[in-house]
Amino acid sequence: MSRFEYLGASIIYSLALYFLIVISVLLIYYYQCYRPQRRLASSPSLVSSSVATATTTNTSQENMITEIRLFAEAYFHGKSFESTYQHAFIPGLIGQYMLLIFRCLAFGFFFSIPFVWRYTVDQGGGAHYYTIWNIDLITGYFLMTILASVWGIFYDHPPSDNTATVRSGYVTKYGYMIQILFEIATASAFFVTVIDYVGINQSFGFWNVMEHFLNTIIMLIECLCNSMDARIEHLAINLTWPLLYLLFIWPIVAEGVLSDWPYAFLATDTKSVYGWYTILIVVDMIFYGIFWCIVQGKYKFLKHYWYVNHNNNNDNNEEIHTDHNQKNNQGFELIEEKGYANVF
Repeated sequence: MSRFEYLGASIIYSLALYFLIVISVLLIYYYQCYRPQRRLASSPSLVSSSVATATTTNTSQENMITEIRLFAEAYFHGKSFESTYQHAFIPGLIGQYMLLIFRCLAFGFFFSIPFVWRYTVDQGGGAHYYTIWNIDLITGYFLMTILASVWGIFYDHPPSDNTATVRSGYVTKYGYMIQILFEIATASAFFVTVIDYVGINQSFGFWNVMEHFLNTIIMLIECLCNSMDARIEHLAINLTWPLLYLLFIWPIVAEGVLSDWPYAFLATDTKSVYGWYTILIVVDMIFYGIFWCIVQGKYKFLKHYWYVNHNNNNDNNEEIHTDHNQKNNQGFELIEEKGYANVF
């Protein structure tokens, strides 16, 4: 029996399953959130002026390209740029500096130990493992958040007349990109650690702890301390990351660049590959759901306990933390009770 007897069929199956899930998520998001808010777009308190203008134009201008563009803008919108550098629990510059220091330490850890060692001393050994892919992703994430924190602390302040901060559209989009990386990196950190300790390597050896356990702990601390949100409909984006890994690993094993599969459950010599690939996709979705629940739980705690107990100590606490309970009024973002995170 050939090692690759079911390779072609498993590729088609995986791609079909991926697109089925992605299309389903996008359709649910479209009908449950996007379309209802398009109908409410005349309300200036809920939508941006650009969207409101688009909805008041005549029907002939609402062509397919415009609709797709507006849908994409709404889908990829995140919280305001401030959420990328504000501390969730500690307001003001003190919290921002603490978050920056933590991110610098985390970046130093990921870059110096797993990243540099793997690509210099070990000559790229292990680069075909999904764990290393996630370490590279997390390393890039912390580098981007350090830049965001530095920008926020030193440059992203309102003018003296207390008007809204005016920033480049590129900075805003940079913030959206960071928030999407945050969603992928954190959910993947949970995924690789649990899969490793449950099904691959249960030992607490040095490298297993460095590349898995600490990986998850650091991302969990980042998740609890930052002010970014998680959107359940971004599950479709999260699934793209493991698919990219599969698209990388399939050809290099089939062409003999690697002598064997990096993980036994990826082998395509039996029909069980369909079950394994289905399980991996479902488990990845479950861990994204767990990550989303952690983020939502954090904000419920902040809203019902933290703010109430600390408002007397800081008169500006509510104003400083407004961004935690109310999404930025751009695109189709609503306050928490009607937000995108509650689409499903």
